[in-house]
Amino acid sequence: MFLWVYDYPLWMTGLLFVVSFTAFGVVGLMLFRRYALSWLHRDSHANDMVGFAMSSFAMLYGILLGLIAVDVSENRAEMVSIVDHEASSLAALYRDVGGLPAPLGGDLQAILRIYTRDIIDNVWPLQHKGIAPERNTQEIDAFFGKIQAFKPADSGEQVLMAEALRQANNLIELR
Repeated sequence: MFLWVYDYPLWMTGLLFVVSFTAFGVVGLMLFRRYALSWLHRDSHANDMVGFAMSSFAMLYGILLGLIAVDVSENRAEMVSIVDHEASSLAALYRDVGGLPAPLGGDLQAILRIYTRDIIDNVWPLQHKGIAPERNTQEIDAFFGKIQAFKPADSGEQVLMAEALRQANNLIELR
């Protein structure tokens, strides 16, 4: 519904919200003052009650704003951690498959490069706009198909393949 806000820079969106809510508040105050003020000032202690209510609302608003800021900060830190782990897992996987025999290792690295470019060029911009894309995992499926069809010739290749499969599964979990 409000996905258009992701199309503008953060400073512009913030300025738009501040100006629009301030204008709404000022117009509301002017209308309230003109039409409802005479109804409320029949008692001389009316302002005391309004002041108490406003200070209570301001305190609750401040606490709520602080809690929201902490939650947003924690969510961002968690997302940065997940992305860092995904990137390091992808780098380790790329390094591991480079040790496999010549045609297979190069093919697997090429698949991982295509996958990484797709994530950077297509998925991240959509996520920046607030859209969680339902992406095809053709590259990862091709990667698993090729690595599972590989038959290791010696124990060194077995170790490399086992580590590559472990890193690939770790990448899928982080994805």
